[in-house]
Amino acid sequence: MPILILIFGVPFGIVALVAWLMGRRARRQQEQKYAPFYQRIETFAQAHGFSALRVPLFDTYASDAIRRLLPKDLPKYGQSKLVVPLYNDREDYYGKYRSAYVLTKGEVRILWLPKHLRNAEEFFSVLLYLAPMPATEHWFTLWKEEYFDFGKDHALESRHFNNIYAVNCSSPALATEILPPEFMEFLLQQRRIRTYIRLRGSIAIVGQEAAFSEERLRTVMRIAEEVLQRFTRAYVSHPVPKRSRTR
Repeated sequence: MPILILIFGVPFGIVALVAWLMGRRARRQQEQKYAPFYQRIETFAQAHGFSALRVPLFDTYASDAIRRLLPKDLPKYGQSKLVVPLYNDREDYYGKYRSAYVLTKGEVRILWLPKHLRNAEEFFSVLLYLAPMPATEHWFTLWKEEYFDFGKDHALESRHFNNIYAVNCSSPALATEILPPEFMEFLLQQRRIRTYIRLRGSIAIVGQEAAFSEERLRTVMRIAEEVLQRFTRAYVSHPVPKRSRTR
């Protein structure tokens, strides 16, 4: 700060100093608001055998840090327009002073990407569970239907489920095995929450966008573990599909 005073003069230096102090105070206040959520993340990680790494989202390298944690076979990987599933990083550079977390256990990673604080008890965020999956040409995707989503997807036995979720798979029969009635019913209980499942390539991604809670973390883990188990058990009995594209 003294260097600015020498270069631009005393008045500019004083203004810059005041702005810097105000920014520092704002950052401290924001970090105090978020601290209870960070503590809950770290407590969950410790209780479930994950290591926890905090990733600041208020510098110019934040989005790059997140993208490097995603599988390289995602469409547009390595490009600036790569879309992180369920997440919009446009606010990362505007002084919100939020931090993400990466939980790691073996080859499994959980990304916690905060979006905005609704109130003192609700931190709206995205949870992405990433785990290795078998090397196969088979694939499966599911996401919550959105307005003007006119893409063709597989129709399952439940009309209600078809209205809520869009499902694509390398084989309609495989999709039916992955989504038996009891698993569809469990997913329908999540119908008010944006859910994303991508089993393709080398890494499976399962995510939800919702207010953060330990229960939400457990739910994402349960969905991921169950859908991967069902996929791994079922795909070997289906013919190898031709290569094609999906979300």
